[in-house]
Amino acid sequence: MALTKNLLVSMGIEPEKISTILDEHEASMKNLRTDRDAYKEKAEKFDAAQSELDTLKASTSVDYKTKFENLQAEYDKYKTEQKNKETATKVREGYKQMLKDIGVSDKRIESVLKVTDLSGVKLDKDGGLVNKEELETSAKTEWADFIATESKAGATTTTPPATGKAKMSKADIMAIKDTGERQRAIAQNHELFGF
Repeated sequence: MALTKNLLVSMGIEPEKISTILDEHEASMKNLRTDRDAYKEKAEKFDAAQSELDTLKASTSVDYKTKFENLQAEYDKYKTEQKNKETATKVREGYKQMLKDIGVSDKRIESVLKVTDLSGVKLDKDGGLVNKEELETSAKTEWADFIATESKAGATTTTPPATGKAKMSKADIMAIKDTGERQRAIAQNHELFGF
């Protein structure tokens, strides 16, 4: 049922109000038609986009969620490997310093590190070795041949020192009956005789 002048007259509306009502009604209808056209245009664009999306989904067999999960797993694995390498480097450096501290020869430290299994060595929250005392004790026992020891030796002398015999007096020397022994005693105590 359309809104017409005859309908409004039959309803008993005054003639001067009928034209205002019809003008307002026409303006409302015009706005509704504009909105309808805009929505129709958007609906057509949506339908085209949906059709394009369906075509892409059908032509692509890649499941993006699976692809994302695989990439995330690879990234997590990489991060873990890097963290493990960093930790292994810190453990190696800490163990190396411990070997220096217990006296392992600098020439042998790299050799010891090559054959030592450091997988069981852990770091504490401060970056130090866990159970360092036990590790030191174990390393001292296992690598005792490589620990440099300092030995102190006395100075070498070419002539042995005097044995502590009391020096003879000039009279004691002259009292020796054997000529050879007396001459030897004179030579050993020559200062008594002025030469």
